[in-house]
Amino acid sequence: RKPGKRPGCHANDCGQMQRMDSLTFDTPIGAMRIISSKKGVSSIMLCLSKTDEALAKGTSMVAGDILGYLGGERPDLMRHSLDIRAGTQFQKAVWDAARRIPHGCTVTYSEIARMAARPGAARAAGRALAANPIPILIPCHRIVSAAGIGGFSYGLSVKRKLLFLESQDGIR
Repeated sequence: RKPGKRPGCHANDCGQMQRMDSLTFDTPIGAMRIISSKKGVSSIMLCLSKTDEALAKGTSMVAGDILGYLGGERPDLMRHSLDIRAGTQFQKAVWDAARRIPHGCTVTYSEIARMAARPGAARAAGRALAANPIPILIPCHRIVSAAGIGGFSYGLSVKRKLLFLESQDGIR
């Protein structure tokens, strides 16, 4: 461990320690973990083991909305602020563009590149989406290949399940 770093804390831009809360819970697509700060959600990870941890109110609200979404409800996932600490300007532009794709809709990698003001950067947009630290809240599953479903960091079966939740035929 580096000096000054503690589990559950993260140094902010001024070098001060900032509390990070996490919640791990079971979902229909596997165990999920949400990490957040006072600023917002900083990470969502799938396929982790469930642990017993102290929960923050904001993180519990995110978890409730994600469980509702995975249960077929349509909570307003945009209401949750994000605290993205990593990523290039281009990655953040792609992630921001992905958040603007409406529930039940899909766009191609070329379209998301255009939405991020980088037409012709479809492959780079795909790599940015593969690095998405907050799946579900940044709905990278809504971006598909022009020739089919495309890829997904957590596997195509999970992507298909998420698309099916949003649309009976999966891809619109």
